[in-house]
Amino acid sequence: MKIGKIAGLLAGALLATAGMAPLAHAGQQSQLTKMTFFEPVEIPGVVLTPGTYYFSRIDNGNDPNVNLIQVYNFAEQPLDIFLQTVSVDRPNISARTVLTFSKSSRGTPIRLVDWFYPGTLTGHEFIYSPRLERQIDESEQITVAANRRGDTPVYNANWTS
Repeated sequence: MKIGKIAGLLAGALLATAGMAPLAHAGQQSQLTKMTFFEPVEIPGVVLTPGTYYFSRIDNGNDPNVNLIQVYNFAEQPLDIFLQTVSVDRPNISARTVLTFSKSSRGTPIRLVDWFYPGTLTGHEFIYSPRLERQIDESEQITVAANRRGDTPVYNANWTS
């Protein structure tokens, strides 16, 4: 009797885990991340006004080193913003979302350079024009991490030239 009960509990736990695996995998695949900005932030071709946004990876099925990112507003409504990124590696895994920003010229918004999803070594580097890439390479950069796992990374800094 005890063996049957234990076997039933194990089978139930296995089925429950199997049922959750696709959901967990889907979340990691999309890398859905909530980001809050308190000042304008430039992404390729768009300046985001201060507010909360969701960034999500879309599987394009082609080159694994090139990703498509979709941006949503706070109400999780798509904004018709699709960005191409290239994979970028970092030396250490962080349990937190990590963003890198680049200081731009005076009077223009900071630029989002890359984004790393928690628990990954490979992140997303945003693709800018060659001119802006040179400016990014020559400018001061700052890395921001969420305070705790699952927190929203928030960028709020007053950089002066």
